[in-house]
Amino acid sequence: MKIIQKSIETLRVLSAEIISAGKIGDTGTALSASTLLYTLFKDHYNFYGGDSYINRDRFVMAAGSASAVYYSLMNMFGFDISGSDLKNYAQFKTKTPYSPELDLTEGVDCTAGPLGQGVATSVGLAISQAFLAKKFNAQKFNIISSHTYCFVNEANLMSGESMEALSLAGTLNLNNLILLYNNTGTTNDGSLENINNEKVKRKFKAMGWKVITVYKGDNYLWDFIAIKRAKRSQKPTLIIFKTKAGQDSVLEGTYESHNKILQHKEIEKIKADYNFNGAFNISNEVKQYCMRTHRRLKVKYLQWERQVVLYKNTHPELAEQLNAFYDKPKISLNKILKSTMQETENMREFNNVILNQLSTIRPCIMGGSADNLYLTKARLNEKAFSKTNYRGRHIHFGSRNQAIGAVCNGISLYFGAPSYCSSTLLQSSNMLPSMRLSVQMNLPVLYIFTHDSVFSGNFWQSFLPVEQLAQLRAIPNFYVFRPKNNEELLACYSVIYKNESPSALVLSGENCYKETNDVKSKNIVTKETEQTEYDQAINGAYILSEDDKAEIIIFASGSEVDLAIEAKQILNKSRKKVCVVSVPSIELFEKQTDKYKNSVLKKDIKTRVAVEASNDKVWYKYIGFDGLLFNINTFGISGNSEEAKNHFNFNAKKLVSQIKAIKA
Repeated sequence: MKIIQKSIETLRVLSAEIISAGKIGDTGTALSASTLLYTLFKDHYNFYGGDSYINRDRFVMAAGSASAVYYSLMNMFGFDISGSDLKNYAQFKTKTPYSPELDLTEGVDCTAGPLGQGVATSVGLAISQAFLAKKFNAQKFNIISSHTYCFVNEANLMSGESMEALSLAGTLNLNNLILLYNNTGTTNDGSLENINNEKVKRKFKAMGWKVITVYKGDNYLWDFIAIKRAKRSQKPTLIIFKTKAGQDSVLEGTYESHNKILQHKEIEKIKADYNFNGAFNISNEVKQYCMRTHRRLKVKYLQWERQVVLYKNTHPELAEQLNAFYDKPKISLNKILKSTMQETENMREFNNVILNQLSTIRPCIMGGSADNLYLTKARLNEKAFSKTNYRGRHIHFGSRNQAIGAVCNGISLYFGAPSYCSSTLLQSSNMLPSMRLSVQMNLPVLYIFTHDSVFSGNFWQSFLPVEQLAQLRAIPNFYVFRPKNNEELLACYSVIYKNESPSALVLSGENCYKETNDVKSKNIVTKETEQTEYDQAINGAYILSEDDKAEIIIFASGSEVDLAIEAKQILNKSRKKVCVVSVPSIELFEKQTDKYKNSVLKKDIKTRVAVEASNDKVWYKYIGFDGLLFNINTFGISGNSEEAKNHFNFNAKKLVSQIKAIKA
């Protein structure tokens, strides 16, 4: 036990030195959690094997401000983190940033991001593990038997995203999920009892969790036993480790320890108490002892590989399915679904057809709706994932709009599996942190939003979106698709499938736009053949209808393309020549060549107009500040679509009058 205690003391000293060197970090949590996290890494966390090992455990450092202790552990247990990396903690272009980030540091399974996201993401990881285990394990062959560990502090358990996700985990009975709660009784702003007086143990039990309390969280043996019990639990488990903030420092037990950095003399006092020599030093004795775990896990990995060989011989079909489970076949969605497209005018229904077709092509797709399937119609047509059926790929998330995106991030983190979540566009505001992290981790998560404007029907006023499109388009490297009809929707999905980048698909609550004779007669013609709307929509924007020597250009997206065409017909009667551009995706259009963009933008046309039922000002980049932005700049009103359009005077007649006014 002496070497174990020496290892834990080394971990505390390293953590304090790292935070002092970086001049940032949560000293209180890092020092108090050293024993429990050391115990996890030494005896329980199966980290060997790298990203390709399908049965490797996952670890989420949700309390990312205490990352110093995480990096110290990784250094001690043989990850690619050097002493120099520790000294460069939180510095420019370092492998040890203030908060751990995916793909930047070996061994980091998740970019935890804003408070609550890491916890919710860990639930998604646990869902993927449970699904794979149920689908591919066979008698005597537990090919998938991994766990997800998530380290949290007081702040994480006060987050709305966290509690939504943990409630879902309890409902689904995810017994492979273990929450390690470092309970110091303090927060950044003071004593926990003055900020949050919840009975955490009772709360988690009510949500369907097993709760284990370790009253001496700095006791290695007690921590070991608690985690061992949690791994055998038939429920998701919360382990409450009672610890002291800033343990063994001059700040021990104080809330200030979370915000203050220990001075050199204060760190030296800890070293003297531990009889510790040197700076940023790990003795050979401690290093070799920790590396025993690395060697033990390597042996375990080789045993698993031998089991897989037997599995392939006895269950060849299952083994073949598992081997190809995350593969991405090359397909043409247009060829597969062209005939189906004509069967429904409702875009949401056709979206469901595409989603289910994709799920047959890529069996790893999972996702679900935030308790509004009757609105979004986005679901996989099979029995839902539940505590009695881990084989299902459709998840009933319930009204958990804050957590749904982060859970899907966790699903996609498992070998890059595509996932989707659906809700109304108004609720996208609750998912912004998740979408931001989807981009930062480059995860193929598709956010499907319906009821895209104030004209979405008889909702009450506060449920109608106005600012949401602008919010989505402001996310860097995030694709936003707003198709006008099924053909554009199919084109959007082709791009989504090809790129597998984080994207939002924004669909109308109304029936699809119908082509007029005007549009059919004016389709763009290439040198060899006439292009369909599908062919052109994959560029993000295209000329839908154009008069020779046009003097007015109108840009529009989604349902408002119909309005633009109607305005064009009225203007044509006044001998005004018009070009209408449909823009299903601004982000995709901006990726095209300058030659193509210039051919669509037609900058020589002086009268420039954009039409969209939102208050997004992005359109000024195409119409100029002298252009006309025909939009909605106030909140919605209760009533059906036609009543709302009449109320806001959002119609072709009004649009034409404003266009004529700017020309005059």
